[in-house]
Amino acid sequence: MQKIKNKYSLSSLVVLALGIFIVGLGMFLQSSVTIPVVFAQEDSSSNADSDTGADTGSSSTGSTDTDAAGCDNDVDGFGGSSGTGSQSSGDGSGGTPDIPVIGTPKIGITIGAVTCDSPGVNRVSVTVSPYHTVTAFRVDVVTDLNNPEGSVVVTKRDIPAGGGTYSVSFSASSGVNYYAVEYAYRDGVWVYWDVSNVFVGISCAPEISETPVTWTPYCTGGSDPHDNNWQWWEKSNANPIEYRFLRTGDGTCQPPAVNGITGTISISPPGPCVVAPNATTCRATISWSTQNAQQSVAQGVGPLWPAGANIDGPTTNSSGSVVKDLPVGDYGFSVSGYDGSSWGTPLHSITYKVVAGKPDLTVSGITPTSAVAGVATTYSATVTNTGNASTGIGFKNFYQIKTGTVGVGSGNIFTKIINVAHAAEVIDDLPYTNMNALAAGASDQARQTYTFPDAGVYAIRVCADKANRNDATGVIPESNEDNNCGGWTQVNVTGQCNPVCGGGTSCFNGSCVSSCPVGYTGTPPSCNVSTSCPSGYSGTPPACVIQVCTPNTGCVSGTNSCGMQNTGMCNTSGSACSASTPSESLCPVLSLSADPTRVRRNTETKLTWSATGSILGCSLTGQNGFSSTALIGTNVQSGAIDAQTTFTLNCQTVVGPRSQSVIVNLVPSYIEQ
Repeated sequence: MQKIKNKYSLSSLVVLALGIFIVGLGMFLQSSVTIPVVFAQEDSSSNADSDTGADTGSSSTGSTDTDAAGCDNDVDGFGGSSGTGSQSSGDGSGGTPDIPVIGTPKIGITIGAVTCDSPGVNRVSVTVSPYHTVTAFRVDVVTDLNNPEGSVVVTKRDIPAGGGTYSVSFSASSGVNYYAVEYAYRDGVWVYWDVSNVFVGISCAPEISETPVTWTPYCTGGSDPHDNNWQWWEKSNANPIEYRFLRTGDGTCQPPAVNGITGTISISPPGPCVVAPNATTCRATISWSTQNAQQSVAQGVGPLWPAGANIDGPTTNSSGSVVKDLPVGDYGFSVSGYDGSSWGTPLHSITYKVVAGKPDLTVSGITPTSAVAGVATTYSATVTNTGNASTGIGFKNFYQIKTGTVGVGSGNIFTKIINVAHAAEVIDDLPYTNMNALAAGASDQARQTYTFPDAGVYAIRVCADKANRNDATGVIPESNEDNNCGGWTQVNVTGQCNPVCGGGTSCFNGSCVSSCPVGYTGTPPSCNVSTSCPSGYSGTPPACVIQVCTPNTGCVSGTNSCGMQNTGMCNTSGSACSASTPSESLCPVLSLSADPTRVRRNTETKLTWSATGSILGCSLTGQNGFSSTALIGTNVQSGAIDAQTTFTLNCQTVVGPRSQSVIVNLVPSYIEQ
């Protein structure tokens, strides 16, 4: 009996219990929810698998498993050839078992061969298996599984739920171990999904070239392989010579003087020019000058002109300037001079790029952060277009309510295995609400009403331009599609009053009250957040703080919706301010319209505008030279319009500058050939 007790020592029982716990935990997760979220940890025993190569699996005498990736639990199932004393089943049974991968890794990620993409850059094929309960995948190439977030080398995004094989390039160091970590987009968050076998960076020898290929602007005369338009090209020093379009930023063509004539051309604003909000073109000024020429001409190539077409001239002046509204595209401009007998080759050529602005929707500032169980509460979040273009159209926003914790916790691999917080996570999508189009820099409030059934600590967030968690990109093409969801905001939910309130009182925020507290309006229990704090209080509702000041000294009221305040005196006790919050009707309101908004060239439109509220002064100006300082105008003639024209009403108000604009476009005209 004593021998039996020694055989099953305390340490052995602890190991056995831990193994039973982990296996039971894996069975629990796979039976209740399918969440492959964690990584395998290599065993540190002498029998551990240490192979980092392919699935060769060959073994002769020892008990070392040589399956891929140095993990005894090889998910690909390729075993080695059998030999004396070896394990070759492919399930990693060649040594003391490693901690298993929890979940279903066979639906996860597979790595192909590593090849050279270019000097210092490796390329690897990544195959992601389809899975229908997620929205999308992403893959990070990392160097440290204990710190995957902090060792990312490259990220591959936008892999659909249908999976597929993708080529991924990454900066590699020869001999360094890399892993591909797969994340699934589910329940509105990215979660760990699977990790690949290890793959090793390889050395990529630099390309050998006797003469490095360089490109220079093709700015010399002579034979022309490009239809008399050589000033827009650059050539290589290769043999045979190659030609390509002169790229923006590559340089300019500045040939030597032609028959003693020189010239320069420039464009303002410097490129690339980003199309302004609510516009379709970039207004640019093209200027040029020639020396020792009788005439000059400016030529262009791009969306508005065929190659080498005149944009202005010939002109008898030695310099010139034109204003053009340029749509999105790549352009080239040059200037040439006339010496009295012939036009010389272009004297100076430049390139220019016009790019479209894009909106970018973000979310912040969810309020309130407290609620009462069983009582409907209206939440508000600020949706802001931080991009440089209008959304153009309206879009959907939706709230998410979370009753668990977010994601898998930090720590080493073993900690991540034990931390199964995501398995307990419950996230509900509330019905979406609609929001009107947002101009660049504009904001609006996304509101939603929700009733928490029980007291506790919850979290809430808003996702802009999304109808639900499966809506990956929404309807607005943005400069950044990954920042539409705001952060989680904690909401503390208290219980209902106990015992039930009586004596003409009702329960609100866990207290029996006869009226809604300061910072709220309505009648208990239906109290809503006020738009502003009342007289004698400061702060932002519902957090209104009474103003304490010296008796009979000056004080200021709360602010109305546009930030206006009144001044007054503190009462004799110094506990309140006599100043009342200004009326909302005092807020400045600007209005500007044009009728019609499309006119024929050199005709007029009618402008109607007004500026009401606390206005200090206004000016209405148009790009065609129109100007007025009147606060109100009705059907005022704009003056002749010969190009797309923006009219802007700028006003100084007691709460700062305000502006309103309207754009008038030209009706397209056609010339019969």
